[in-house]
Amino acid sequence: MRHWGHTHALMKTFHDPIVQCELPIIAQIIRDETWLEAERRGCMVPPCDPAVNANVCEVILRIGGDLRSSLIAAGTGAAPAADISVAA
Repeated sequence: MRHWGHTHALMKTFHDPIVQCELPIIAQIIRDETWLEAERRGCMVPPCDPAVNANVCEVILRIGGDLRSSLIAAGTGAAPAADISVAA
């Protein structure tokens, strides 16, 4: 299983500018969900924990379309399509 903490290595793999913009946001979601799961359990949790992965996937599926739309709009100079704040 790939360790999601290495987004800088992933960024070198992708040449799509939208993906380049999405990766730091996804890395922040992973950090946030890792912290949240550690708070729930009361102990340290690795970013590759199955519960963290499931929560990250849920957040990405929930905001992914708006995130991509807003990044595309920002790249073209148009107004963002929607607010992409990550609220659980």
